[in-house]
Amino acid sequence: MRARSAVALLTMLALGGGAAAQPAAGTQPLDNREPRPGQVRDREQAVGVAPDRQQSRKEGQTVDQLYRELTGSDPNAPAKPRPAPQDRPAPAR
Repeated sequence: MRARSAVALLTMLALGGGAAAQPAAGTQPLDNREPRPGQVRDREQAVGVAPDRQQSRKEGQTVDQLYRELTGSDPNAPAKPRPAPQDRPAPAR
């Protein structure tokens, strides 16, 4: 039991005692949600690391190729038509 508490204490110290995860008083709360692609693009352009058109096109081709390999279908293919629902007689009671 004593070894477990020592490990817990060392872990807390390594992580900053848990206080590091809390925003400082008077600041905005942390936003841990995943950003939208438009937000990422805007931030990348502001910093100057946004990919150019050729890189974006190559990345899109890579994503499409991986999708085809993983699912066995084309991500840009139109949806397959669904068969029309058949009229079924009401179940006998």
